[in-house]
Amino acid sequence: MSLLASDRVRLALIVSLSITTSFAISMSMGWTKPYWAGMAIAMCSLATRGESVFKGIQRLAGTAVAVVIALILISTLSQDRWSYALVVSLWLAFCSYRMQASSTYYFWYCSGFIVVLLTMMSGFESQRSFYVVIERAQETVLGLLCYIAYSTALSRQEATHAFRAKVQSQLALLAGRIEAMRSTEQAMRDRAPDRDSRRAINNITLELPTLHASAVLESFDIRERAGAWSQFLAELSRLALMLDRLDLSFLALRSQPDPADQKPLDTALDIFADRCRTIDRILTDKVALPIPEQLTILATEAPADTRLSPFVAGEARLRRETLRAIDHATRELHAWALDISDIRRHSQAVAPLYLPETFWPNPEFMLRSVTQFITFWAAFLMFIYVPALPDGPIVAMLGAVFSMNVMRQPWMKPLVMLVPIVIAILFGGLTHILIMPALDGFAGLGTMLFSCTFLIAYFLHTPQLQPLRGIGISQFLMALQISNQNQAYSATYVFNMIVAIAMLLLLIQFFKMVPISWRPEAVVQRLIRRYADSLDALLHGLRRDDARFDSWFARQRRLAHMRQLATLPGELANWIDKLDTTVFPEAEKVRLHQLAEQLAVLSHRMFDLVWLRDHKADGRFLALLAPEVAKWRAGLGGLIAALRSQDTAIDIDDLNRRLTQRVASLDSLVAGAVNGGPLADATPHSVVLMQEVLSAYRGVSLALIDTAARTRNANWPLLAETRF
Repeated sequence: MSLLASDRVRLALIVSLSITTSFAISMSMGWTKPYWAGMAIAMCSLATRGESVFKGIQRLAGTAVAVVIALILISTLSQDRWSYALVVSLWLAFCSYRMQASSTYYFWYCSGFIVVLLTMMSGFESQRSFYVVIERAQETVLGLLCYIAYSTALSRQEATHAFRAKVQSQLALLAGRIEAMRSTEQAMRDRAPDRDSRRAINNITLELPTLHASAVLESFDIRERAGAWSQFLAELSRLALMLDRLDLSFLALRSQPDPADQKPLDTALDIFADRCRTIDRILTDKVALPIPEQLTILATEAPADTRLSPFVAGEARLRRETLRAIDHATRELHAWALDISDIRRHSQAVAPLYLPETFWPNPEFMLRSVTQFITFWAAFLMFIYVPALPDGPIVAMLGAVFSMNVMRQPWMKPLVMLVPIVIAILFGGLTHILIMPALDGFAGLGTMLFSCTFLIAYFLHTPQLQPLRGIGISQFLMALQISNQNQAYSATYVFNMIVAIAMLLLLIQFFKMVPISWRPEAVVQRLIRRYADSLDALLHGLRRDDARFDSWFARQRRLAHMRQLATLPGELANWIDKLDTTVFPEAEKVRLHQLAEQLAVLSHRMFDLVWLRDHKADGRFLALLAPEVAKWRAGLGGLIAALRSQDTAIDIDDLNRRLTQRVASLDSLVAGAVNGGPLADATPHSVVLMQEVLSAYRGVSLALIDTAARTRNANWPLLAETRF
């Protein structure tokens, strides 16, 4: 019992018993490829039972889709290998694209590579392919059923507990971040955002949808409130985003607000932190705890004050909108927590997405798919034109498997994978040659299987090592060559497989550099240029003098560029972490991280400007400000060009001086127009909108100038240096 108390031992037992049992059943049924069941177990053994079941269902669903595609290809293109290769490569590229940002990535992975496996293993023969497909499905179902049975019997960690623990951890992190923001304005601007806290919050935000889907499969309680939990997670994600926006906004604003607003702001932050803790208690203890009905700072809408600078007034209003969004998110979280705890039903309609979906593809995901497409074609051409290639079909099949895996995480180094794969194959090969011939019956074979898979799972037990555990066990089982038909013992297959995999990984390593480079330093530069391109396109699309900028197509383009601005800073920070510390000292990486944070600030300020464009403005204000705003936009375009070219010769002091002059000029222009001038009769709504638009332009300008300063501090020659 003391041994079973260890998660490490329990995982090893579940994996080894499942594989041994599935081999016993497969061999007793006369199935020719028992290792397929073992591979399904190896790849789906995750930290919790629910996650394993969820991944297993994705594997079954992906296999079902792949079966249909494979049968269609064999029946139509079995005599035309070039048409077959083109269709399969396009299908793999599509699946690779869908894998990139989806909680069901494993479904798309299986839907892709299993098509190649089924078609090539059947030799493109229709009758044989039917039996291969049926056996593959039987083996996969058998392996997953064995794993679920042993996982349930040995009381593996439940996904429900892990899911609730992650939600509690996220609420605690958000409350801590709110408390960190409760300070004086000057301290807020001087304080650097907590990079570790931001990264932890973002990581949990990405993990929660998969954990929720796993918990739904495992727990009736979670499944009964699945809709409420989905809305709760959506609001939790929105709250994290709004807090990020509020926190980063203090880095961009240089003017001191009215001291009278500081105390209400601190009070609001205290209330938001208390709400997070209250929501945590509701979910943990299932008790009905109240929430304050209203915040003083948001109780009434401040009237339009034409005596204030439009920039100061607009700044206060934009911050108020962010606080109002946080207030709404925390209220919704409280209401959904009561619903989840079965205290009070909450039936509000689904809240709109912060950034609505668009049909426009993600450029970075497209590049990953292109690299995967090229790599598969290279492997397929090797299979066709290199007659002495050891086990050519394995190269083509593994070309699909490895290229899809690597391009989901393109910072991986393929050659690093070679060492554990070779160790696993040699382990299986030596076992096959030295031990298996001496075994008598399945009792000996089963004991050997149990012992070897137990050792692999025991030493590779952590969630971080799960991919390596899956690959290791899969390659070990393939190298064993256990078969119900003409069992033979030879080292040729083992060494051929090592040579084939080594050649394939070298191929992937080459195509990660040509024609698209996936070296971290090259990707960092590419992402910054793409950010500048999207920013420039958004600024250009703000024009109101051309009806084309109001079309459906133009709105879709704006949404696509907004999504780029929302995601690129996070992607950039992730790639900065992948830079080689022996080449890039920690100080250089810190400067690049500061640039990524500044780009996140710029994104939030730009969103204010884009969203305000959709509001109907007073035509007289547009006519008054159009010439000045056009000049402003042109100046911002020049700054973006400097960012795109990573120009270090930028005079920041001159930019600040020119910005101050333009703000003063617009201040006097607006004051003369609304105080006794031609716009004295303007409605309060139009005045407020004008103030917010001008403040948003100023915010974008300040953020761009700060971004230029961060850009000047980065060591671009070091990033551009050629290395392999």
